[in-house]
Amino acid sequence: MPLRLLLVGAFPYPHYQGSQVYFREQAIALRAAGAEVELLTYSTRAARAPGDLGFWRGLDGFEHWKTPPWTASRSLRSGPSWGKPIADLGIAMTLDDAIASKMLRSESYDAILTHNAEATLMALAARRLRHSNQTPIVYCVHTLLGNELSSYFKSLNYKNKMISSDSLDERKPNRSSVLVRVINRLGDALDRTLARRVDGWISLTRSSHRVMRRASIAPGAMIPPGLPDPRHQLEPLLPASGSQRGRLPDKAFYLYSGNLDAYQEIELLRAAARGRGRDLPPIVVASHDRRVLESGRFGDSPITPLHVDSGDEMLALIASARATLV
Repeated sequence: MPLRLLLVGAFPYPHYQGSQVYFREQAIALRAAGAEVELLTYSTRAARAPGDLGFWRGLDGFEHWKTPPWTASRSLRSGPSWGKPIADLGIAMTLDDAIASKMLRSESYDAILTHNAEATLMALAARRLRHSNQTPIVYCVHTLLGNELSSYFKSLNYKNKMISSDSLDERKPNRSSVLVRVINRLGDALDRTLARRVDGWISLTRSSHRVMRRASIAPGAMIPPGLPDPRHQLEPLLPASGSQRGRLPDKAFYLYSGNLDAYQEIELLRAAARGRGRDLPPIVVASHDRRVLESGRFGDSPITPLHVDSGDEMLALIASARATLV
């Protein structure tokens, strides 16, 4: 009898960002291993370009539960927003529907794999309300709230130029640094609460592994995403980069290819670009997000912004860069 698994992601799907790509590849890998896999994610009202075929691989053949349309957020960005609580309520409602549907057919999920803290909180809440359901919850820890939450506050202050970057230094006694420490402690408390309440966990990084191992008595392991040999995967894609790569000399630029959301703290990259020596290669920021081309986004820093249309195009840029930046 194959395992019946429900993967729950508190994000729009499919999408190009890292959490969704990991979610997609995990679903495909579990199905290939013989499990019956279903998906549950946010609905979205935001337009999504079809991009390359790989963008849609994570929908092929999967039953996909989506939250009610009235709970959908217009934004695809990560982090706090006014629409997120309603979207998370939609996760809890839809999860309860999925569990009830299985119970009506005298079936049940063998495990629910939750991606991101919001999905885990909603799964725990749904299980508490439906006492007849005791399906194990396995938390896939993408990031630590103890690190992530304060980055949104920092980004807001950078964006509004309310305070200088020096005033965000936690070693200096000022109101902003105190607030950053408070936010970090709140996030750390939430991390540890989730660790204590879930039935199992998978961490993607050493830092999250340390927190989960110390705070949780449930079984778990660090399983970083698999990385294929770039010499095999990327080199055949070099011609696919089109005009974008044609503008950049081969192996003569540093590339940032992540998303533009606040927790990435792009302000640090911008400051590094302004302070770099003249003999260093230029820094390129490439993104599927059209906000990358907004005027003034990178200020007076010598950063080259590029918009890419597909995953293949991004892979080709990675292959032709001198190094990638995280």
